[in-house]
Order: sequence, then C-alpha cells, then structure tokens
Amino acid sequence: MFKSVVLLAIVGQVLAQECGVCPPGPCHADDRCRGAQDPMNPVKLPHADCGKFYKCSGGNACEMSCPAGLHWSTTLNRCEWPHIACCDSTIECRPCPEQCPAPTPAPGTTTTTTTTTTTTTTPAPTPGPSDPCLPCVTQCFDDARCPVAEDPMNPTLLPHENDCTRFYKCSNGQRCLMECRAGEHFSNKLQRCEWPNYACCDPTIPCEPFPDPTDPCWPNPCPVPDCRPDIGCPTIDDPMNPIHLPNPNSCLSFYKCLKGEACLISCPVGQHWSQALKRCEWPNIACCDSNVVCCAQCLANRRQELARVFGIKMYE
Repeated sequence: MFKSVVLLAIVGQVLAQECGVCPPGPCHADDRCRGAQDPMNPVKLPHADCGKFYKCSGGNACEMSCPAGLHWSTTLNRCEWPHIACCDSTIECRPCPEQCPAPTPAPGTTTTTTTTTTTTTTPAPTPGPSDPCLPCVTQCFDDARCPVAEDPMNPTLLPHENDCTRFYKCSNGQRCLMECRAGEHFSNKLQRCEWPNYACCDPTIPCEPFPDPTDPCWPNPCPVPDCRPDIGCPTIDDPMNPIHLPNPNSCLSFYKCLKGEACLISCPVGQHWSQALKRCEWPNIACCDSNVVCCAQCLANRRQELARVFGIKMYE
C-alpha cells in the first residue's frame, strides 16, 4: 500500500511537470479560502513574492510558483510577463501593449467518405479553462518556429495569418494568440504593435516610414515650433544628432536647435522632457518634476528598450 502511494505521488509530479502545471508549495489555513470552492475556478491570492501566488484548496492557501521569468498578476488572475503583471514597482508597468483575446474554438476538422457523397464536419473541442501559469494558454498551439527555451524578456513574435490586429507570442515551443490595443496593427518588421500606417500590415492603408529615432516627440508628430536665437545652438546643425535643450521653466516642453535658433516644442499631453534620454517620456521616467517620484529602474529599462528598438548607441 505504501509503495502504491509513493508511486502515485511520483507519477503525479511527472505529469505536472510535463503538462506545465505550476509547481505546488506549502499550504496553510487562510480565512479567504473558506467556503465552497469551484474546482474548475479556484480562488487565487497574491503572494509577497511577485514570482509566486496562492491557490485555495480545502480551506488552505497553497503556495504556487509562476514559470521562470513570469510574475503573478492580481488583475488578470494569472502569471504574466512582468511589465504586464505590474507587481514589481521597480519594473515599468505597461499592461496594455497586448491583451489576451477571449477563448475561441480551434478550427474544425473535415472528413470526407469516398463511398458516399456525404461530408461530415466535426468541430474541434473548445479549449478548457486557462491555466494561471501560462499566459493565454487557451490560445496556444505547438509551432516549430517557436523555440522551446524561449527568453521571456525577449520572446519571438509571429504575424497572424489574416488579421493585422492580432499576432502570436512564442512561449515554451508554442505560439500564443495575442491582440494589439484598439486601433493598432502588428508590425512584423518592428516586432510590436503600431499605428496602422507604420505597421504596414494592411495593404489598403498607405504605408509610411517609421519616425526617425532622433524625433523627440515619437511616436507623435512634434507641433510647429516657436524659434528664437540662442547662443547654445550652433549655426550648423548635424541632422543625425540634433541638439536638444531643457526648458528651465517647464517640464512640459523643450528646445530643439535649428540653425542657431532654439525652437520651443511642447511634449505630447501627459509627458515630460527627459534630459537623460533627450526625448519626451512619462513623468516617472523623465525625472524632471521634483514632485513626481522618479523610477530609476523604469528609466534604465526604457533606455535599454530604445537601444534595442532603434539599434543605435545614443541610448546605451
């Protein structure tokens, strides 16, 4: 009897590892886990460690671990990429670049019998409940283009077959269906969602060149500037490396040098000028206003992102 119990436990652990189930941890009594529980939709609670969470079982809160590189998202009630989970305050929170679409049935399979003229279509089963350990697991499928050992901080992205508003994110050898924000299309060249005219996915929409990285208002166009002579601006400009100056009176604008003149330009609504990045950014990244808490880690992450996106040394 004892050997049978041990064998079942070992088999259970092997199956859990093969199926990608969150590894369980210790359990303890928790009042939040009392009452009737739906086994198909158990209550899940946040953990002090962003890489973990609790799953209620029999009145106990059982510690679970997210897969390596993922954090627990209380809002989405599942493990997600750190910038989407928004659990760690040192990591820039960007919860909306991708959104998991609602589960939809997989394509059906059609079987034709040669002895008769009858064609029967068998609908594929609808994916089951989402595993909280895998982002958008209900929309994930095996794909040879997705490496098994995926870098969670730099995942492989694939274009959708016929929908510009969707794309696939690789995870553990599978492609997982994702959606861009409303109004955006996926750009296979830029490897992210962008405005349709920059994504160049829909052939019916005129394709425009992506803004130059030296444009400090990117991704929005800069307004018409107000220029005046300034000794800090050279008369001969380097178009590939224009000089930008902070506005000593306001974080909401900056100066761009043009032929010996300083041209006052306003940042997009809600953004401040970042002297460190030489561009407009969110206030906590720009670190211009002393009344706004400066996120040093967010600034470092943004610098790395810009260096990766534009492939230039100005942000390194």
